[in-house]
Amino acid sequence: MGQNLRGVVVYGSLLVPLELREWLDGVENRASRVKVSGFERVFDAEAEQRETSGTRRAVLNLHEREESWFNGLLIPRLDPKEYEAYVTRETGYEFGEVDADRITPYVDEAATVDVDSDPIVAVNAPASNGIRPVPSYLKNCLKGASYWGSNFYDDFLDSTRLTSGRSLRSYVESTRKGRSRPGSKTKRPS
Repeated sequence: MGQNLRGVVVYGSLLVPLELREWLDGVENRASRVKVSGFERVFDAEAEQRETSGTRRAVLNLHEREESWFNGLLIPRLDPKEYEAYVTRETGYEFGEVDADRITPYVDEAATVDVDSDPIVAVNAPASNGIRPVPSYLKNCLKGASYWGSNFYDDFLDSTRLTSGRSLRSYVESTRKGRSRPGSKTKRPS
């Protein structure tokens, strides 16, 4: 697989423009919002470079699964330096090709999406059952997803799951309710 001018699809913390800019110039002009079929996005990869606590040690991972899909950003034609920075950043993952016919642009970007070859995506990091998202990582992913619009954010919540099978939307909503539940007892400092 030639590394020169190869595209990638990103789907987790790299949805945050600031993180993309660390290795990619002019990201806003190059990234296109897309849906990719044939993969399932799951919080089941063990975080290696993030602070974790108890079972809250999961980051996002992709697994091939015919009936599933996820949304992300397609970034076409990375130069060799950008490609190497991406591969280095995603240490611990395998890299799989995404058939161009599995990529569907969001309607408002359909005319501008450039899928000139089969891009790669980070997949199949070692998975663990029974772990939950690292809170700071989840917050960062949600921030990134919301940056790309409300439809993209909703799709992110709906196309992502935890190892328990629970949707990310359900998890996020229950976490928010737990923090702001009326009548919950909170210990006040004396």
